[in-house]
Amino acid sequence: MVARAASLGLAGLVAMGLVGLGASRLAGARPGAWRLGPAALAVLLGLLATACHGPRVRALLPREPGEAPPPARHLATLALAATALNLSFPGPAGEVAFALAVARRWGLRASAVLAASLHARLSGLLVGAGLVAALLPVVTVPPALWRPVLAGGLLVAAAGATLGGLSFRPRLLVALSAATAGRLGRLPGAAGRAFARLDDEVALFAGYLAAAARRGPAAWGRSLAWTAASVALLATATVAAAASVGVPLRPLGALFAMGVAQTTAMALVILPGGLGAFDASLVAALTAAAGVSTAEAGLAVLAVRACQLATLLAAALALAAWARVLLDEAVLARLARPGRDLDAPEPPGAAGGGRRG
Repeated sequence: MVARAASLGLAGLVAMGLVGLGASRLAGARPGAWRLGPAALAVLLGLLATACHGPRVRALLPREPGEAPPPARHLATLALAATALNLSFPGPAGEVAFALAVARRWGLRASAVLAASLHARLSGLLVGAGLVAALLPVVTVPPALWRPVLAGGLLVAAAGATLGGLSFRPRLLVALSAATAGRLGRLPGAAGRAFARLDDEVALFAGYLAAAARRGPAAWGRSLAWTAASVALLATATVAAAASVGVPLRPLGALFAMGVAQTTAMALVILPGGLGAFDASLVAALTAAAGVSTAEAGLAVLAVRACQLATLLAAALALAAWARVLLDEAVLARLARPGRDLDAPEPPGAAGGGRRG
């Protein structure tokens, strides 16, 4: 798995060169406009943005009064390492692996850690929605696109605020689940059992979401601040990646576009066809607000994706450092069977890969 992440990282470096040296001509940039400096900066900023997930979850982890949370630097490198596992397992493998590793290393309940992680991402929609709403009046938009951008921006902001706020209302989540999955759970056969299990899981995680919501304003402020830092880093990385292929982006427009893309991708990730929502919305938002054509925006997004592949080199190194925990047989077995209870007792001898401290 470490080798796979490293090989994809090397492929990303190759892709960065190909995108810059060849495809830049499609956007009208001068031939040979690819520059290593901005590309390297984009990779570094992407790594920092990914690492921000560790500290933002740290603020919401359940703990007793006076109990110290896990070190932020450890959670940052663990968040980076867990992203490499998404290459080998379906679904949110990185999130689950992160939760299992924190549970084994620091003795917390894995389901509670996963709930805090998901809560941090859902509440991050509030940051994206607020960013879009705040920048919508000040970004420079061509007159012909102003009405579509206004309507789309308001829709994205409203959807992000609604979904983000819903994570603070676990009782409403339980009620919605009972009215849908709960009723469908009465159906006979495997389908009914699957819906009934889904209803039970929603009720379980709603309890953890309620506990995370009671962490207090200071904890939520820290978590949301880390989310805002991540979005700002990603926006700056987008500007740097685009500059590496000779495509100049307006920084304010790039920040607006990243808010739109992040919010849209999170809102659509659970829907069929949600895959690709980030790229499509980023291209559209960059075209509308960053002062570039659709072809140039598409090239910028290609450069961003190439730089993201290159970050897997660092993810492979982080995964190697955390291999004792993340690549333990018990952890890999649970990733292969995502429906299994994360807090279920492990088989004898399977818990030797982690330690508390």
